[in-house]
Amino acid sequence: MSSAVATRSRTEVAQESAYDPFASAGNELGGSSAIYAKFNGNSGEMSYGSNATEIDEGEEIVADVAGARRGWICWKDEKVVDEVMVPIVQGPPPGKHELADHGPYTEHDDGTKDGWSEQFAIDFRLLGDGHDGVQITYKTTTKSAMRPLGDLLKDYGRQYKNNPGALPIVTLEKGSYMPKEKKHGKKYFPKFPIKDWIGEDDLIAQYGDGRRTSEGDENANIVEEPKTPPKKDAPKQVTKATAKAEPAKAAPAAEPEVDDEEAELLRQLAEKRAAKAAAAAAAEAPAEEAAPATETAKPVPAGERQARRRSF
Repeated sequence: MSSAVATRSRTEVAQESAYDPFASAGNELGGSSAIYAKFNGNSGEMSYGSNATEIDEGEEIVADVAGARRGWICWKDEKVVDEVMVPIVQGPPPGKHELADHGPYTEHDDGTKDGWSEQFAIDFRLLGDGHDGVQITYKTTTKSAMRPLGDLLKDYGRQYKNNPGALPIVTLEKGSYMPKEKKHGKKYFPKFPIKDWIGEDDLIAQYGDGRRTSEGDENANIVEEPKTPPKKDAPKQVTKATAKAEPAKAAPAAEPEVDDEEAELLRQLAEKRAAKAAAAAAAEAPAEEAAPATETAKPVPAGERQARRRSF
């Protein structure tokens, strides 16, 4: 073993072992965050998510004991400024004296203090009706909640070798105690006794992987392009100006364009004028061969044009 590895502090090793690069990158990209559970020591109620969905006493829960973490969390001015968590299977977390100093720390009027506090975290899958196997994360820093979690670890240690590849199914129960200052009333804490075991493959087959889209997300970043209906060709409007500028196009035999009577009259008038112009040109040059139908009619003298207008 090299001296560089041998002299590394437990804090460095613990922080590296607790760091998940994939989870970190996912959070930076806006991936779904964990759904957290909380236990109210005053009422004895346990809930999860932003809507505070309640977990009833006696509900069955799958506990990922093998993935549980121990460590520390640092609070300052009502905000988390640091957190060091180590999976239990990797050994104990660093000592408090090895943690970074984020002081000065404040003591608040309600008796709480800023600074580092011991913390325990574990993931659960809820099997009760309406929860659909959702995965939640439960974190606690209270001594009254850590003791029953310690009991869960001991029960797991005694039984897991007889249940290889399986996860413990626990039930949510609650205990109570009277604090030294009785004016605050009875306090509650959760308990998680092991009742049964389930294979991981069976759990996934029945309830999926437990992940749920973050509340209010619903894949809103995926925007489907609006489906535009095909455009219908609008009927062409024929006016006096367009009739003079463009020769009228023959309409399909099945659907003759007779919508604009004025346009039809103008077309007939233009045909008659062209026929008269051709007849007048032929009368002036009897010796010349008749021009092909596709040739342009010769210019007509102004006097004759005037005479033709009168005769029409």
